[in-house]
Amino acid sequence: MGADNSHNFKPMPHFGAYPPEKRREMARNGAIKTNQKIAAKKMVKELAMALMEQPLTEKELAALRMLFPKVSEEDCINKTMLIASLKQQAIKGNVKAIELLLAIMGELPAKEITGNVVTQKVFISAEQKQNTISHIEKVIADDGHNE
Repeated sequence: MGADNSHNFKPMPHFGAYPPEKRREMARNGAIKTNQKIAAKKMVKELAMALMEQPLTEKELAALRMLFPKVSEEDCINKTMLIASLKQQAIKGNVKAIELLLAIMGELPAKEITGNVVTQKVFISAEQKQNTISHIEKVIADDGHNE
């Protein structure tokens, strides 16, 4: 364990306590660092996208053909292989793989966070929707007296 050097730390003055020239310099340096981070993240994302579009190796292609014999040659890219791997994991019961596949297909119900409450959108039939609305209207219209 290292020595406790917390007694050597001095609190930083508030940003507004610095003179205007120093604040501009600090803000400029912060902007430069931020732009460098953004550029690095963008480069990594572009590299990942390029890798996903590359064709498969012969070994990967053979494995993919076993899973999906009718897949076209143009669709045999790394992204296709990843989705096939997700399918295999989902079949084995991997819940995260199932959720990711559903999200890719656009079938995962959206979750909204409002305050401390999590609501989940569900897909129901028009009849179920009408029954629910009728029930809500009945509860709202009820004056609280039981007859």
